Amino acid sequence: VVEAQPPSAGYRLKKVFLRYRPYVIAASLLFVALLAGTVGTGWGLWEAKRQADLFMAESLEKDQALQSEARERAYAEAIADFVTRDFLALTSLEGRLDFDDQDVALTKDSTLRDLLDRATLKLDRRSDLEPRTEARLRSMIGRSYHYLGEHQPAIDAFQRARELLLEMEGADSVDTLDAQDNLAEVLTANGKYEDARLLLEASLASRLARDGEQASDADRETLRNMSLLAKVSRRLGNVQEAIDLLERSLLLHRQTEGPEAHNTLTNMYDLGLAYRQAELREKAIDTLEQALVLQKKTLGTDHPDTNACAGSLGVLYSNAGDYVKAIPLVEGELAWTRATYGEEHPKSIYALAGVAVVYRDSSQLGRAIPLFEQALEQVKTTFGPDHPNVASAASSLAIAHRLAGQHDRALPLLESAWQQTQATLGSKHPTTITRLSNLAAGHNSLGNSETALELYEQCLEQSTLVLGSEHSNTLRIAQGLAVTYRKAKQFDKAISLLADPPAVRGSIWPWRPAFAAQQSEFGSQLS
Repeated sequence: VVEAQPPSAGYRLKKVFLRYRPYVIAASLLFVALLAGTVGTGWGLWEAKRQADLFMAESLEKDQALQSEARERAYAEAIADFVTRDFLALTSLEGRLDFDDQDVALTKDSTLRDLLDRATLKLDRRSDLEPRTEARLRSMIGRSYHYLGEHQPAIDAFQRARELLLEMEGADSVDTLDAQDNLAEVLTANGKYEDARLLLEASLASRLARDGEQASDADRETLRNMSLLAKVSRRLGNVQEAIDLLERSLLLHRQTEGPEAHNTLTNMYDLGLAYRQAELREKAIDTLEQALVLQKKTLGTDHPDTNACAGSLGVLYSNAGDYVKAIPLVEGELAWTRATYGEEHPKSIYALAGVAVVYRDSSQLGRAIPLFEQALEQVKTTFGPDHPNVASAASSLAIAHRLAGQHDRALPLLESAWQQTQATLGSKHPTTITRLSNLAAGHNSLGNSETALELYEQCLEQSTLVLGSEHSNTLRIAQGLAVTYRKAKQFDKAISLLADPPAVRGSIWPWRPAFAAQQSEFGSQLS
C-alpha cells in the first residue's frame, strides 16, 4: 500500500541541490574561501601582536639593561670621585694643605686616622649621594677603621651602611646581610659579643631561608657568617657550639675552595683556638701546626695570619711546658707586629701579652711582670676602660704577681677583673666563674679564709651548674676549696671534696690556684 505524504526537508534540499547544483557549489566554495580568509587574517593579527609584544619586551629589557648600566656607571663614578677627591688626594702634602676646614686641620704630619675622620666628616655633609653609593663608601671607611684597630668609628660606619641598605633593599637582601655581618665583626672586636651574636644569628637564618640550607651552606658569605658566629660563641663561653660550627665550615671550605685556600686556613686557625679553649690541647696544637705549615707555604712568612698563628701556637707550646719552642714563636710575632703596625695597635698588644704569658709560665717573672703592666695600660688606652680585654689583662698581671708572692698587689687586680667580667659577660659565664675562683685564691693567700671559703663555695656551685661536676675547671675549684677547708681546719669537708672523684683528682693534682684562669687570660686571646 502506497500512502501519499508531504515532501520531507531532506527531499526538498536534495531537489534544490540537483536543480541549482552549480550555484550551490559556487556558494560553498565562496564560504570556504571567506572562512579561510577570516582564519588567516586572525592568525596574522595574532602573530603580528606576538611579534609586537616580543619587540616591546626586548626593548624594555634593553632599556632596563641600559638604565642598570647607567646606574652602575654612576655608582662606580661616584665612589671613584669621592675616593679620589676626598681621600686619595689627601695622601699628598699638597692635597692636605689645600684642604681648608675649621673642623679638621690637616698637615704634613696627619695620620691615616686623620684622613678617615676627614672623609667621614665630608660624607656626613653630602646629601646628593644615592643611598647605595653612600652605603658602599661607609663600608669602605669602616673597614679601614677596623684594620687600624679603631673599633668605635668602624661600628658607626658599618651601622650607617646597614641602615641605608635596610631602608633601600630590605632586611633580606644580600647587601644588607653582608653589611650586618660586617657590623657584627667590629662589634665582636669591641667586646660587644651579645649584640654581635643577635645580628649574626639573624643573618644566618635569613641566608638559609632565602636559598635553602643545602644551597646556601657552601656560599662564601654564609661560611664567613658561620665563622664569625663561632668566634662570638667562643667568646661567650659556648665553646662546643663554636667547635661544631667551625668543623662544619672547615669541611665546606675544603670542598668548595680547596685545602690550601686562604679562607680554609683562617677557619683552621679559628678551630685551633676553639680546641684550646675547650682544653683539647693536643688537637689544638695539631690543628695550629698544620695551619702554620700551610700558611707559610701559601701566604708566606710576612703575612699577618701566619704571624698570628705562630704566636698562638707559641702560647700553646708554653701551656704544654715546651718553652724552647714557645719563646722564639711569640718573640718573633711581637717583633713583626710592632714593625708592621706600631706598638699601640691591638695586634701588637696581643703579641706583647703572649710574650708575657710565656715568660711567666717559664718562671721569668722579672721579665713577665713589666710586660703585663705595659699591656694593661695599652689596653686601657686603645680599647677603653670597659672593654673585656682590660679584665683579661688585669687577670694575667694578677696571676704573675701571685706567682712572685706579691699577693697584696694581685688582690685588687683580681677583684676588678672579676667585677668587670661579671658586668660584661654575666655571672654564669665560664670566664666569670674562673675569675671568681682566682679571687677566692687571692683572699686565701692573704689569710682571708672566711672570704675565700664563701667565694669558693659560690664558685663551685656555679661551675657545677654551668660546666658540670666532671669538668676540669670544676675539679680545680673543688680542690681550691678543699685546700681552703684544710687551712681552716675543716678536715672532714676537705677530705670529702678530695675523695670525689679520686681518678680525676689524681690526673690534675697537684693543683695550682694561680693557673685556674689560664684559658681566659689576655695572652691566650690572640684573635
